[in-house]
Amino acid sequence: MSKATLEGDVGIPISDQLPDPPDSVMWTMRRLWPYDLARLRDHLLRLDAEDRALRFSAYLGDAAIARYCDEMHWLDCLRLGAFADGELRGAAELCRIGPPGSRRAELAITVDRLWRDQGIGGALFGRLATLARNRGVERLHMICLLENRRIQAIAAKHDAAFESREGQVEGWVDLRPGNPGTLAEELVGEGVGFLSALRRRSMTLRPMPA
Repeated sequence: MSKATLEGDVGIPISDQLPDPPDSVMWTMRRLWPYDLARLRDHLLRLDAEDRALRFSAYLGDAAIARYCDEMHWLDCLRLGAFADGELRGAAELCRIGPPGSRRAELAITVDRLWRDQGIGGALFGRLATLARNRGVERLHMICLLENRRIQAIAAKHDAAFESREGQVEGWVDLRPGNPGTLAEELVGEGVGFLSALRRRSMTLRPMPA
């Protein structure tokens, strides 16, 4: 099988383990903005009942997910998307928690079921950690159901500590301060993601030959 690489995160392999995976799949990871809301909503609506419970710690119906998306805050939260050939297949959210000026933030990650085990969740977690460090966040928090072993395994790779209580797991990762290297990593990653999205859009809008 061939190996694909997330643009913007050179060296993070994504193995082709899908049924009949396309060898030419092009991955892009970039920030999500309000104009991406429809794509993000569609991604969350594709989650089945089990995955919705794992993401929100309780099952949410379609109407509740649509309302959640409509009420999203974009000023105090950062969101990332992992795109496969222009389609949003993974999303991550980072929101500050606590009083104003808090240096703590909570994260959440979702990946379409058929696109898992490609390294997408780990790549999103790593990029979110970089964005958090660059914004002065000192501790990342995550709260998930006890059954959500996948996100716990990803967090464990970043030296997360865990505490179980009443069927839930709270995890946290202490972050080092940002530095010129992490700032450069964010800048390069965003630039590559933007240019890739722009290139794909230009290809979509290219007129057909006469």
